[in-house]
Amino acid sequence: MDMKKLFYIAAVALSAFCLISCKKDNISSSGAGYGIDGRTPMPKAVDIGTVDKDGNPVLWASFNLGASKEYEYGNYYAWGEKEQKTFYSWGTYIFANGSYNSLVKYCTTSQIGRGFWDTVALPSGPDGLVTLEAVDDVASDRLGGKWRTPLKDDWTALLALKGNEDYEWEELVSVPDGNGNDILGVRITRKSTGATLFFPAAGYCYDARIGEGAGNDGNYWSSSIQTGVNEQPQAAIYAYFTNSSDLRTSIAARCNGMSVRPVMTK
Repeated sequence: MDMKKLFYIAAVALSAFCLISCKKDNISSSGAGYGIDGRTPMPKAVDIGTVDKDGNPVLWASFNLGASKEYEYGNYYAWGEKEQKTFYSWGTYIFANGSYNSLVKYCTTSQIGRGFWDTVALPSGPDGLVTLEAVDDVASDRLGGKWRTPLKDDWTALLALKGNEDYEWEELVSVPDGNGNDILGVRITRKSTGATLFFPAAGYCYDARIGEGAGNDGNYWSSSIQTGVNEQPQAAIYAYFTNSSDLRTSIAARCNGMSVRPVMTK
């Protein structure tokens, strides 16, 4: 069984261990300088053609949070956390009291959700929050303005572009980094406008394994926890690709470290 399958199964099984160049008119000019924290490079906002449920354009950052170029991996964050770590586990996760079944924030109010709530620390019960609040969104915190972590719906809208004749998808393309290295990732280009996005295969983090799978797979958080028929509040939606599968969404334990690709609604 490959590592990606193990990574997915860990979340589903509720394991206590945490495995788990564009045309100018298509890009905003906000890419110069730094975010509101004064140190995070400010990406450009690329209009690749996705919209929200109300038809408003959703613009995507030109590179990962913490990077300064499209081929750079950037930083790794556990879901809802705003700092990088050297160890990613339920024991170090800010929104759990040491275990996946002791969540202290972001837990559904259903019977399933109640099974994962820390009833001692917070006896009032689940909060019903299923989407990151701005205060816990690292993209908003670092960049300011309208920047945020993508919703599950934002990733779904991006994936829906595949197969559209106006788009070219390159599932595993290499981009030179200027130092003689080829960085693998997924490239999406809108032919009619030249707008393009590159998602590098930055890997992910669990326990002390930082950037596991880098160069072979990419893992990008959404701001949505898993709800519905297969509800698992200890898991969140993420988008991923590997060297043997195309870009898609799945679920993973929230304590894992992953890349964040910010978006903004125009």
